[in-house]
Amino acid sequence: MRFIILCLLCIFCNRILSQDFIYFNNRYDPTGNLLADRAYGIIETESGYVLCANIANGYWYTALLSLDYDGSFKNIRMYGDGCSEYIIGSAGSLMKYDDQTYYTVGFNRVYTSTWVHDQGLLMCYNNNMDTLWSHYYGEVSEPYDTAFIFSQINKTSHGGLIITGGWMPEGLPSHMYLLKTNKYGDKQWDNSFGFSTWYYLGYSVIQTSDGGYAIGGYRFLIGNINSGDPIVIKTDSVGKQQWFKNIGGPYVDNIAMVTLAADGNILIGTNYAFEMSGYDPKSKINIIKLDNQGNVIWNKMYGDITLNNYLNNIHSLSDGSIICGGDWNPTGIMDVEGWALKVNSDGDSLWLRVYRLLFGNSSLNYLYDIIQTTDDGFIACGYIHPAAPDTGTEDVWVIKVDSLGCEGPDDCWVGMEEKPEKRMAGKTLEIYPNPAGYKLQVAGYRLQRDEYAVVTFFDSYGHKVFEMTVPPSQKEISVDVSDWHEGLYAVILHQNGRIAGSGKVVVMR
Repeated sequence: MRFIILCLLCIFCNRILSQDFIYFNNRYDPTGNLLADRAYGIIETESGYVLCANIANGYWYTALLSLDYDGSFKNIRMYGDGCSEYIIGSAGSLMKYDDQTYYTVGFNRVYTSTWVHDQGLLMCYNNNMDTLWSHYYGEVSEPYDTAFIFSQINKTSHGGLIITGGWMPEGLPSHMYLLKTNKYGDKQWDNSFGFSTWYYLGYSVIQTSDGGYAIGGYRFLIGNINSGDPIVIKTDSVGKQQWFKNIGGPYVDNIAMVTLAADGNILIGTNYAFEMSGYDPKSKINIIKLDNQGNVIWNKMYGDITLNNYLNNIHSLSDGSIICGGDWNPTGIMDVEGWALKVNSDGDSLWLRVYRLLFGNSSLNYLYDIIQTTDDGFIACGYIHPAAPDTGTEDVWVIKVDSLGCEGPDDCWVGMEEKPEKRMAGKTLEIYPNPAGYKLQVAGYRLQRDEYAVVTFFDSYGHKVFEMTVPPSQKEISVDVSDWHEGLYAVILHQNGRIAGSGKVVVMR
């Protein structure tokens, strides 16, 4: 009877997860060009989703792409003049101000005979994505020897706008930049932050619960292979620096992305490098919570140490949990896959998933932004770059998953916090007795000659409870489960980094 109840519960949960939920994993080439389409931010609207993107069509254009809720492409609006570059900022460069108004930030680049003329660019749109106005910030007359770029925008509590990015005099280090405007883009004040020969750049900004601002950014020193630190600067309400914090280590780390925690503290997402592989860092995902005085509340790391591991954005959710996304290079060759991580308000891992659209060994799958949707799922965007046998051009990539980060109702397990699998695939394993009380056998697999395999058991919360190496000559595995908790377990057999078999078993006594 207990076994029947467990089975019915599993079936019920799968039906609940799949009921009326929309999943998709799509690529978009909205203009049919042979160049590049890259998405960096996404928001939800009353009729679907809007993405901000860069579209290469001779010059770079800023673009807004609209999708239906089922992922169907609706339209694209492109903004540029065909004579200069209109380049969108980093993740978070698209913001919904209200139901009638949207903003993007980036920069406009004009090439000169000696250098470039870069101006910070703020664009305002109505809900049809028609441009209401555009403002340029920076030099308006020659010699154009200082470049301005904008990375991210946020709304302030008084209805204004706060923007971060950087400015750089020709031939000199760059400075982190902070700009406060009203909702019409009129400058109210600005400030910059930098030091000596270090290059500084702001990537994210929030208004803090005490009325000040926190900027997440990056600094590096040209010529120093191990320089590259995530930094956070806290200011008061008029942009005067209150404190500076370097949250990096001895090697090259990633940028710092900030968001406001549900309890009013400051959350930082970045990556911490443990070693270098040539010029490339090998890092873990790192999330840190600070109070408004810069004191560390908690500092936690997640996942494996992975090559070129980059967190690209982080968001705090209404229940206090945290979602962040990025990409990494797990194999050490040109092979990039996207990932998403959800943790609770105390920083405990809930799940960590890996996503791909292309599976060629040298294809690239970049994820830049991920947000929660009104159906409690998540939608993420970025771009893919195909390599043989994958075909096509560099296109926008959007993936819609459920509240557990799964790509379908049977895709993954609740709470999977180990490096996740694309899905339980491969040959179905023979597991008996099932249910098992004290010992079980795993069979029904065929291993490649002279290749060892690894069998792993996960509980229903996604925690790894058992793992063993299987020699190629062993045709059956015996596992003692006498001290395991009763419940449902997933079994995955790996060989050569691929899933060679999978199955499910109930432990019950």
